[in-house]
Amino acid sequence: MLFRSALSASAMLFCLSSCLSGCSPDDGMLDLGSTPDLSPAPDLSPAPDLSPGDDAVLVGSEGELGLPRLRITLVDVGQGDGLVVQLPSGRVLALDGGPGSATGNAYDAYLTAQGLATLDYVMLTHAHADHVNGLLLTLDRLPQDCVPRVFDPGFDRMGFQGYRDFLTKAGCRYQAVARDMPVTPMRMDPAVDISVLSAYPTLLSLTGNESEGINNTSVVVRMRFGKFSLLLEGDSETLAEKATWMNQGAALRSTVMKLGHHGSCNATGATYLKAVQPQYALMSMGAGNSYGHPHCQTLGKLKASNAHWLRTDVNGTVTVATDGMRYAVTMGKGTVNVDTCPRNCASPTDF
Repeated sequence: MLFRSALSASAMLFCLSSCLSGCSPDDGMLDLGSTPDLSPAPDLSPAPDLSPGDDAVLVGSEGELGLPRLRITLVDVGQGDGLVVQLPSGRVLALDGGPGSATGNAYDAYLTAQGLATLDYVMLTHAHADHVNGLLLTLDRLPQDCVPRVFDPGFDRMGFQGYRDFLTKAGCRYQAVARDMPVTPMRMDPAVDISVLSAYPTLLSLTGNESEGINNTSVVVRMRFGKFSLLLEGDSETLAEKATWMNQGAALRSTVMKLGHHGSCNATGATYLKAVQPQYALMSMGAGNSYGHPHCQTLGKLKASNAHWLRTDVNGTVTVATDGMRYAVTMGKGTVNVDTCPRNCASPTDF
């Protein structure tokens, strides 16, 4: 049995209209609920909200960090997204799984190589093949119970076989996080604030383009552990970014940001990037991909923002680890801030 959250068509139109024109913290909130504690965890409390200049300090290696740690790995899955979030309590979240098949893929191979035989949670940002197909094997690593462990934005893309397979394997562990603004907390670890900033159960597009609409359904997650903060954008494009920015504003500021839509020119709006102020920006794409990712317009914005960036096509798998006071960035190869780009895109969007 699948548990799904749903909004009527009229209610959804109201939600989108409200968010794009600005909405208050109490407007139309859908209650995601909370995941119960599933295993013992250290009794740690996250730090209070921080001023813009009060950030975790970059150090040279993970060995310089204390314990416990939050580790976020952007796995080199080729043209797609696949992240592994290892929480201070020891729980593990798989967030997207890249492309591949149910018989083998780069993301599942990485989990095996790291000895992560058991996972606690799985989140699919949106129902595109380069995010969901690699998760199908990953679901086998979850406990066989009916606790909410598998999440997505609730967009019903049942015409896509990969998504149908995802829901079938998730079974009663599935829960949609689709909702209107404002922030919905997820309690996966007592030491880490995990907030869903955006997620839509219906297409969000100004042009009527289905791919754009699906990208904009993406679950956008912000995590905060001590003085370190992380913003994960899925494949969000300009329209979803603008709605999130109008609702969150300065609260978007994060130490590290995983850019939306693989560094495409229809994501990472200049105003949005200014609000986030990342010290490091991460991008995932395949070497020599046919989409032209990352687009030169996006790299130009990163240069203007003074952020550093890493990209899986030239840096391989990238890991960011933090003890809440300091953080370290490790890349599989290459150097930081490689600014080669295939091309400008013909129809960039921005705000």
